[in-house]
Amino acid sequence: MATPLDGDRHRGATRAEAVGVSRSFGAANALQDVSLTVQRGTVHGLIGPNGSGKATLLNILSGYFTADFG
Repeated sequence: MATPLDGDRHRGATRAEAVGVSRSFGAANALQDVSLTVQRGTVHGLIGPNGSGKATLLNILSGYFTADFG
C-alpha cells in the first residue's frame, strides 16, 4: 500500500496557504504580514528566535487563534 508521500498523484498541489497574516496582542505585534505556502508531500521547518511568532502562526493555521488580518 502506498503512503501519501510515495508517488502521490497530487504531489506539488498546494495543501495549505496563508497570505498576509497579522495578529496583535494589545500593543504587541506577534505577526505582521506573514505569508506561507505548504505543498503536499513536502516537509517544512519553522525556525526563529523566541518571541518571533512561530507558535502564533501555527495556532492561527490550526484555528486556535483568529488572525487580525489575512
